[in-house]
Amino acid sequence: MGAAGPLMARPCSVCSHPDLAAIDRALVNGDPYREIAKRDPPVSVSAIQRHRVDHLSPSLRVLSAVAEHESGRSLLEQLSNLNDRVLKILDDAATTSKPSIALAAIREARALIQLSARLTGELDERPQTMVINLASTNEWTEARTAIVRALQPFPDARNAVMRALGGGEIDVIESA
Repeated sequence: MGAAGPLMARPCSVCSHPDLAAIDRALVNGDPYREIAKRDPPVSVSAIQRHRVDHLSPSLRVLSAVAEHESGRSLLEQLSNLNDRVLKILDDAATTSKPSIALAAIREARALIQLSARLTGELDERPQTMVINLASTNEWTEARTAIVRALQPFPDARNAVMRALGGGEIDVIESA
């Protein structure tokens, strides 16, 4: 607690900037932080870096970039182009020994792969329901036959079990 009450984080200067949309677009396009800071004073380079990490979601980056591309291209083409750019950033970061940029590029590549998989149907996160009709399986038929054969010496018990299983009274033909 500070002298005047609980400590609170300062609001993001980029989020409250009048040209927030232009700054976000520049970040999505991969413009250097220094160029963005020069174009949009009084925002600092460090504020832009923090904003990109803390407030610009991967999905917003993808959606913003997709919206900026020409409308004639398919969504998957656009995602592929974005992925190419992300992989180039990853390669550049790896060759210049910038692990934080490399990790950010890896996160973006993963998000693009996930989105592509959802769009193509390769990744379906909806709950899956599988209905199995046990009565139609070979295992059930074999088990039922074994039960009926085991109860052959006890016709009343056999008929009661068959009624309980929904089979009514049936005769089992013994195979020799």
